[in-house]
Amino acid sequence: MGSTLAITPFSASISCGTTPATFTYSGYQSDTSALPSFMSISSTTGSISVTSASTTGNYTIVVYGTLSNQQTTTASFSVTGYGLPTFTASISSVTLSVGQTKTTVLPATSDPNTLWVTVATPVQQGTSSLPAFTAYTTASKTLTYAPTLFSQVGSYTISVTISNVYISNTYTFSVVVQNSAPVFASATTTSVTVSVS
Repeated sequence: MGSTLAITPFSASISCGTTPATFTYSGYQSDTSALPSFMSISSTTGSISVTSASTTGNYTIVVYGTLSNQQTTTASFSVTGYGLPTFTASISSVTLSVGQTKTTVLPATSDPNTLWVTVATPVQQGTSSLPAFTAYTTASKTLTYAPTLFSQVGSYTISVTISNVYISNTYTFSVVVQNSAPVFASATTTSVTVSVS
């Protein structure tokens, strides 16, 4: 999960010749140290890519452009890293049988930047809704599972995304619906008396 900051490409005037001025880009932090491990700069466009936002903080990045004749120019950019919002506990997988009802209460959320965290309505992974036997109560952040059909037997991956105003984080967990155990009616024992003459 990451993002890219596009920059206005550097330009240069050529006093002679028709070959356009083409810059090769690199970069470093303003204190001349190397870029953070989660940042990179495109050598052809100069765009700054943040490959992971797990590290928070403010960074001043210097983009360094070099022409083929070794002339150079620079530009500075301020980049702020925002950490991922998280749940404060893991979400356990759920196993139940047809005819049973179980629930999952989503954990509380936390944000390293003390930003407001929004919890999106969970969905079955790869779809835009929950399985038919699952209901979600927004106020209590509770999922309720109540399969009633044998056609609902199977394994389902539930996805829930939490986000602040800058970045989101997605969690997944499994819900497994099994065949319910067969229930036999109690047998009735009848006593028979046989008379032998």
